[in-house]
Amino acid sequence: MIKEKILKKLIENNDTSFSINELSKKTKIDYKLAYTNVLKLKDEGVIYYKKLGNRNEIKFKFSYNDTVLNVELEKLNDIIKNKNLKMIYKTISKYSNPFFILLLFGSHAKMKATKHSDIDLCLICNDESLNKQIKSDLRIFPYDIHLVDFTTKEFISMLKTIDFNVGKEIVKNNIIFYGIENFYKILDVLNNDR
Repeated sequence: MIKEKILKKLIENNDTSFSINELSKKTKIDYKLAYTNVLKLKDEGVIYYKKLGNRNEIKFKFSYNDTVLNVELEKLNDIIKNKNLKMIYKTISKYSNPFFILLLFGSHAKMKATKHSDIDLCLICNDESLNKQIKSDLRIFPYDIHLVDFTTKEFISMLKTIDFNVGKEIVKNNIIFYGIENFYKILDVLNNDR
């Protein structure tokens, strides 16, 4: 539980490095427990852990394992308490095709949505007919959905560019509705850039 709480903070701030002391304060976990659990995450290979003088620099590594899966499922369960998002999730969950990824991003993923906020979704899919079917299913909802769609190649290409773009914004703040493991396989390209 403590390990997951620390990892969740790192995933939600995946563009930021923390010291153990900072993580301890931000998660309200005793320093010694934070230190022990950071070392466990390091051993699991899901964080970068660098010693810089007296300071330890810790950052999420965009690696996938069971601990990451548990954190992502917790984030998903928290967000689908919103009835509109739950309906979208249920609609998408009916697909048995493992070859697509659906992400929530924007104000809803940041937990800063208002009643007037649109629902920002990103679909990553290489199958054109599946892409059309998912888009069709999402059109039935009576609320404002803003969908951006990419092939895997297009999405990876955005992540590799120097300039900030929608792909990088999605990586920075997202809730994975479908395709957790596949999304982390795509994010592995970021490990080569760190």
